[in-house]
Amino acid sequence: MRNILLLEPFFPYPLDSGGAQAIFNGIKAIENLFDKIYVTFIISRNQYDEEIVAEFEAQFDNVRIIPYVEELKTNSQSSFICWLKRLYHQFNKPQAIHIDPFDSCYSIRNYPLDFLELINNIIIKRKICSVQIEMPWLLPLVLALPKGVKKIFVHHEIGFVRNELSLKSYGENLYRRVGVEFSKMVEIGLLNEFDAIITLSSVDKKKLEDSGVVKPVFSSFAIVNTIPNLEVHPQLIKKISFVGPEFHTPNKVGVLWFLHNCWEELLSKDPDYYFQIIGKWNESTKKELSSKYSHLIFTGFVENLSAALKTTILIVPITIGSGIRMKILEASSCSVPFVTTTVGVEGLGYKNGENCFITDDPHHFVEDILEIYKNEAQRRKMIHSAYTYVKQNYSLDALKKNKKQIFDQLYQHQ
Repeated sequence: MRNILLLEPFFPYPLDSGGAQAIFNGIKAIENLFDKIYVTFIISRNQYDEEIVAEFEAQFDNVRIIPYVEELKTNSQSSFICWLKRLYHQFNKPQAIHIDPFDSCYSIRNYPLDFLELINNIIIKRKICSVQIEMPWLLPLVLALPKGVKKIFVHHEIGFVRNELSLKSYGENLYRRVGVEFSKMVEIGLLNEFDAIITLSSVDKKKLEDSGVVKPVFSSFAIVNTIPNLEVHPQLIKKISFVGPEFHTPNKVGVLWFLHNCWEELLSKDPDYYFQIIGKWNESTKKELSSKYSHLIFTGFVENLSAALKTTILIVPITIGSGIRMKILEASSCSVPFVTTTVGVEGLGYKNGENCFITDDPHHFVEDILEIYKNEAQRRKMIHSAYTYVKQNYSLDALKKNKKQIFDQLYQHQ
């Protein structure tokens, strides 16, 4: 029997985000390549829902969820700890603490012993032949895997590429440079512990190979659910949209770049525009940005992203990061025109003026937004081209074929 264990960063269901859709469809793409597929992730007790898990498993014939459920602290414990913290800060007024955005380069995530033991027990009891790990923060788990299993890593975002771009945004000093180089050494070292790495674009594949990854690197892609029929809305409202939570640093940096460099110019040319930011953002950030900039709308999480984006223009002002932007695939799949930076669209194969507008210049970014609104013929052309491009190049059938080729190569010597 050929069984595989998937170590995921979160439970990819319901399909309420591009990341969840990417992981779910990735499982769909390999379900016929293995006899049994086991999916493991860490989830807190208050988030774990057996009915949702059952609903997920019902969509597959050979997939089983084995979660690591973290127990919550009791209310009395939590209350006591919160009381101690309040008491401490009351008598010890905190001094201003400088937090550098590159502090995280010096740290690595650790995992509970019980979770590591669960992984190994699954491998032994379920006769696992391959383990696939996704997302950068799960990289260290490769060191917990036993010998004899094939180890595969799906790289959604290259950390050292993101860090180098962050240096350009934040500025470089010796502390930051050392942190970036240290984390790069750790990342490449851990990647070379795997038997194979799968990237989501050929661009990322080359970056890894050029940077010291000596293990086989395969290029794949991610997909989102595409609306069956193209629907082009004849008239847009004067609203632009951004999709993404604040906790993902490239999202926050991108929104700040747009607000600092583009928003005032756009409003000076047409004061009727509104900026809709979809996703979870901290109350302090929302308050701060709303006090500095007018016409901002923070929606929080939305159940129906397609409906929220309908008749608006999506912007993807991403200046740091790696991997691919699921929000671009989502926009294309639901007929939403968009303007993006080169980093935002990297690795996806889109062409400026054909299926979107691509620019890193703030003035041109504003002009492209206005052009989409004013020029209906151009807008229709780009929407149709983007929709067709996604359906042809990012379909489930194409992903299944791609994954079969990759795993056939991995197992050809066995």
